[in-house]
Amino acid sequence: IARLQAEVDRLRTELANAREARGEGTGGAGSEAALEDLPVASAIFEGRVRSVSKNAIEVIDYETGEPYVLRVTEDTRARRGARRIPVTGIREGSEVRASFDLISGDTYATQIDVLRRGR
Repeated sequence: IARLQAEVDRLRTELANAREARGEGTGGAGSEAALEDLPVASAIFEGRVRSVSKNAIEVIDYETGEPYVLRVTEDTRARRGARRIPVTGIREGSEVRASFDLISGDTYATQIDVLRRGR
């Protein structure tokens, strides 16, 4: 995720420089604000749930060992097998596959699949 955020920052700087060079640096604040709400990257990873709340889920990435806090919105979907469940129904210690979007530097959970329940 840190690499994605660094890449996003680099691309934003590159875009701002290109706009400035073309003289587009003024007047486009509305469209730029709308672009800020679009996902700049999407990713999927597997890990173990450290904590769950109504607004966020923290997952320890199996590959890197890093903890990631994913924001939970009304659009976040969670499943255990074929059954849909509330995110708050996921137990700490559960193994999950989490999909998320990176938007304006924040990570938003889009889909969380419980692979194995925590105890």
